[in-house]
Amino acid sequence: MQIKILELVVVIIYFLAMVGIGWHYRGKQTEESFWVANRSVGAFVNGMAIFATIGSAATFMGFISVGYSLGVTASLATIAGGALGYAFAAVGFAAPLRKFGKFTLGDFLSTRYETRSLKLITAILTVVFFFAYLIPQLKGGGLVLQFLTGLPYWQGVVLGGLVFIIYVTMGGMLAITWTDFIQGVVAWCTMSILTIVIFAQFGGVGNMLQAATAADPGFAISKLPFWSVFGYVLSIALFMGASPHVVMRQFTAKTPHAGRMSVVIAMIAMDFFALIWFSALIAGGKVYFPNLADPDNLVLYVAGQYLPPLLLGLLAAGILAAVQSTTDAMLLAIGASISHDIYRGGFKPDATSEQVFKVGKIAMVLVGVAAILLTLKPPGLIGVIVGLITGGIGASFFFPLWMGIWWKRASKWGGITGVLGGFIVFLVVQFGKLAPNFMGAVIGALTSLVLIVVVSLLTSPPSDKTVEMVSSLRD
Repeated sequence: MQIKILELVVVIIYFLAMVGIGWHYRGKQTEESFWVANRSVGAFVNGMAIFATIGSAATFMGFISVGYSLGVTASLATIAGGALGYAFAAVGFAAPLRKFGKFTLGDFLSTRYETRSLKLITAILTVVFFFAYLIPQLKGGGLVLQFLTGLPYWQGVVLGGLVFIIYVTMGGMLAITWTDFIQGVVAWCTMSILTIVIFAQFGGVGNMLQAATAADPGFAISKLPFWSVFGYVLSIALFMGASPHVVMRQFTAKTPHAGRMSVVIAMIAMDFFALIWFSALIAGGKVYFPNLADPDNLVLYVAGQYLPPLLLGLLAAGILAAVQSTTDAMLLAIGASISHDIYRGGFKPDATSEQVFKVGKIAMVLVGVAAILLTLKPPGLIGVIVGLITGGIGASFFFPLWMGIWWKRASKWGGITGVLGGFIVFLVVQFGKLAPNFMGAVIGALTSLVLIVVVSLLTSPPSDKTVEMVSSLRD
């Protein structure tokens, strides 16, 4: 494959800009600045950063490939799940978590349920889930750089992975807030330009859909059974309503109101335009590339069909932005979980900020490199892998977080069994194939809810101090 010089130059400039932001914030740091950006981020910047964090390789490559392979309505199910999840976050936890004012999801659950063990359990599950989540994201980056430069896939994975490891470990949350904001704007604009170009090429939306249906009569029909689509929607919604990296974003907001508005902005940025992006890209792919071996490449081939070199380079930078804005947030959440929750929370309660930083940065480098190595052999469809991982996160954390905020009677043992029960049932149902694909998250989450309620009613209630704290968060 011939190297595309102009496109490559655009991507290199983008990479240097991201590393430059990390370098800018490399100076003396406090825990407030490194993990939660001094709690100083406004609603619009935070909203676009959340959009970028959620808008990963799954959004810009994986969910589009799901629609290409399994029918466009299967992709559009992700829009429904995203909208529902954003609504959950805006109404349910955005303002209360900002009032709580700590660093991680583990901080909240361990304080609310009055047990250090939940901090450790939450941290371990966060590391496991997010490490697995990094792999399909890095695959997306490798595919983009392979398409763009003609370099082997593995070199694209290594290059893209090293860039986000560098700027995250240097600058922490301040760096990724601004890199994610820029990445969100770049990704949103470039995908919108591509969609407009596709509409113009076909002469309108009606003509585009007509051509796609002629190329594939099953274009608009989901090949997933109803319960799998239902599970897919709820998996994404549960994930959006409880994911540790979305929770950390709430701790960065200037005020509780800014935290809530940031979720609303992210929802608008993602769901309305993703509906248009998905339809246009899948339709264009069906017409021009009806038999792709790896549909995760679809957006790249469609872009190559329609865009001139400069815009193609910008689009590639936009997809890389989507990849890195998710991986950097998850890598920071992993670093916070290992250093703040496991190291200080479990092994060395008197650890200094410098020691926590050192452990966190070493952990981020090691985890990032390990994820790069595992991605060198390309995994399966990005959208399917992400759908399964998000289901596990939602099953484990959604109801313990929500009931912790909105039910004062939720007890220590209710919280512990809710997290562990949801996780274990998700694993058994999903990988034991005891229900349609993606339904493991729904069954796991419902199990978590039942366990929280039943066990809480059978065990001692929380202390008056905790009940008072919950009331203050909801006020």
